[in-house]
Amino acid sequence: MKSFQLGDSWDLHGHDIGDEWHDCERYFFHALSFVLQPRDTCYVGSVGFPELSYSGYQPHAYSWDEFPPLKDILEAVHKAFPGSNFNSLLLNRYKGGNDFVGWHADDEKLYGSTPEITSVSFGCDREFLLKKKPSKMSQGITKAPLLSLSL
Repeated sequence: MKSFQLGDSWDLHGHDIGDEWHDCERYFFHALSFVLQPRDTCYVGSVGFPELSYSGYQPHAYSWDEFPPLKDILEAVHKAFPGSNFNSLLLNRYKGGNDFVGWHADDEKLYGSTPEITSVSFGCDREFLLKKKPSKMSQGITKAPLLSLSL
């Protein structure tokens, strides 16, 4: 896992992107019950990239040109990972200590057979947890600190 500081110019904490934030007050099926997604999201994708769909939900896809600060961050990520070609961003906003992303797999078909993700953190420090899908060969959880303004 790679980490670096993006710097003060990347501070989007409290950045108001207006109506583009979608309160995901929608229920999706998880663990034999319907649960509320506990966060706000905004999805940005490259032109021509298929739209994202997960847990029966399909967020509206905005273009990078609609969010210049996010386009700048995409360019910084590409510089940090030479040869990378990230093409979309699911921005999550956590309004308090009870908002989160639960265990999930970024295995949507549109990302191909070996998807790569990057996490850029703004605001409170959090712990990023990774675990392999259950198998005889893999066990345990990998933990990485997500400091504010880090990748």
